[in-house]
Amino acid sequence: MNELDDLSYVRFCDRQNLNKALNTLQGIIKGVNIDGVVTTEEIEELKTWCEEHAVYKKLNPFNELLFLLDDYLADGIFDPEEIKDVSWFLEKAIESNEYYDCITSEIQSLHGILHGILADRNVTEDEVLSLKKWVNRHTHLQGTYPYDEIYGVLLDVLEDGIVDEEESELLKAFFSTFVELSRDNQQVLSKELKGKMTSFGVCSVDPEIIFENKVFCFTGKSVRASRSILASNVEKLGGVFSKNIIKNTAYLIYGSGGNQCWAYSCYGRKVEAALELRKEGNQLIIVHENDFWDAYEDTSSSL
Repeated sequence: MNELDDLSYVRFCDRQNLNKALNTLQGIIKGVNIDGVVTTEEIEELKTWCEEHAVYKKLNPFNELLFLLDDYLADGIFDPEEIKDVSWFLEKAIESNEYYDCITSEIQSLHGILHGILADRNVTEDEVLSLKKWVNRHTHLQGTYPYDEIYGVLLDVLEDGIVDEEESELLKAFFSTFVELSRDNQQVLSKELKGKMTSFGVCSVDPEIIFENKVFCFTGKSVRASRSILASNVEKLGGVFSKNIIKNTAYLIYGSGGNQCWAYSCYGRKVEAALELRKEGNQLIIVHENDFWDAYEDTSSSL
């Protein structure tokens, strides 16, 4: 039977998977080169990507792309000119691609960048600073998973302008929850991270908060009001208060009266539920209590 007649093969190679692969590879290449150095481990990760996508070798543009990558990676070096060639090729291939909108493509690229950063199982300060520049240039992704999660954590880690060893390990654990490395790399990384804190509680940065007909839920302890007053304030402005996370929850407000190190704490139950909804495409936003009160006061004063 001809390979293209295999229905499982055709499903695997539909436009959605083809386009996702291109966007992700573009991100991986940005990630491995984000600090200006491409290591042996990162080259091996790229070779593994080629092997895992060899099923596309008869399809355009992968017939040319895989040949180009195999040729450039064969000597164990991926130099700046080769990176420019492959990046140019990918830009042209993605430009002619109309399946995804800009947001979806850039989120897939973000996943790829995280993949590339983790390829050598190390997160350096230069990589974190370069990633921060990328997220600063893509603020239009706010509200889309996992942009808010990444942005919030980077702000906390870089508050003092440096990335120490502990923060590097925490970022490595955090980034690994969003990407799937090659089997060997994933096994090594999992072993390295065993017993480490792997979750961050994350709030959206400077979010827009709309009250009318929006469902609000609260977690943690407020420093300004009781839960009943919080609920009453939401309802005064046309919002709906829910004691628990439900499917149409728009905002989860994180009380600032609990653990002051919330950014490095394991997720609470409601935060985990909120993140699961975000992973499924729900536009729920996790908001710090301070931002909630700012929005409440602004909206109240305009009535």
